[in-house]
Amino acid sequence: MASTWTNLMGAEVKHGGGKYPGRYVEAGSGEPLLLLHGQGGHLENFSRNVMAYAQHFHVFALDCVWHGYGPRPPFNPELVPAYMEQVLDFMDSQGIDAANIEGQSMGGWTAQRLAFHHPDRVLKMVLTTAQGFVLHNDKGDTVGGLPGKENLERQISFLKDPTKENIYQRMVGLLARAERLPQEPVDIRHKIYNDPATNALLQQVVSNYMGGPGSPPQHHLMTATELSQIKAPTLVYWAEKNPVAPPAGEILAAAIPGAQHHLAMDTGHWAQFEHADEHNRVVLRFLTGNDSLEPLSVEGSEVAAG
Repeated sequence: MASTWTNLMGAEVKHGGGKYPGRYVEAGSGEPLLLLHGQGGHLENFSRNVMAYAQHFHVFALDCVWHGYGPRPPFNPELVPAYMEQVLDFMDSQGIDAANIEGQSMGGWTAQRLAFHHPDRVLKMVLTTAQGFVLHNDKGDTVGGLPGKENLERQISFLKDPTKENIYQRMVGLLARAERLPQEPVDIRHKIYNDPATNALLQQVVSNYMGGPGSPPQHHLMTATELSQIKAPTLVYWAEKNPVAPPAGEILAAAIPGAQHHLAMDTGHWAQFEHADEHNRVVLRFLTGNDSLEPLSVEGSEVAAG
């Protein structure tokens, strides 16, 4: 089975930023493409995407604030402003006026906010199983919102006792099929979660992220009015087995003017990883406008396609 870092060979691991210095990987050349991971994650979440994207773009995958080996500013329980500021700070430090952005899960929340508040900085946007919006279906039911306190105790328990078995249980739910989770991503996250400083910060992140109504990040959720003002061409990439069910992806895409929508079948929340070849093909065709593009195949894709 292919290794995380075998797939990342050719990328450079660096440390940089201005006000928010942290770890990132860089590969390729051309138009910039920034990759933003989800809550509890780190840049290795994009191990099956970076080098395929780098055939066409100048790719940067970041460890987000308070995650991985990313920036560790004083904790802000509102979360989202710091995530946005980190991306803008990173772009400024790299001399990037505007970039394409893919945000997965929580990273998609950051991407939406950036596209709304700083439309001149976002070229195209990919929202992969994104969080960070609150909408309504045609029956008036709420779609989206924060994960809620019912998930909080379980998520905190994984951080308070970060054994490999507990981390496996945390990560296996990201995929539609358990057999598609290799051991190495578990080992990587085990090392990160066992860093005391990172672990303490992640406990603060999850306590606020999953705080539900009334928690500090609540008022940063994207509304229908805000989404309707997004100018960046957008692809909403959803997954059949995502915990937030497929209709949410369709509703999110419908709220953003001109947005495209793709539903990956037999795929869970980690859509960029589980069916990487399909994901990379759809995303790159959207970003390049070349509907016949065939990206670099990912090592381990035979596992993801099983």
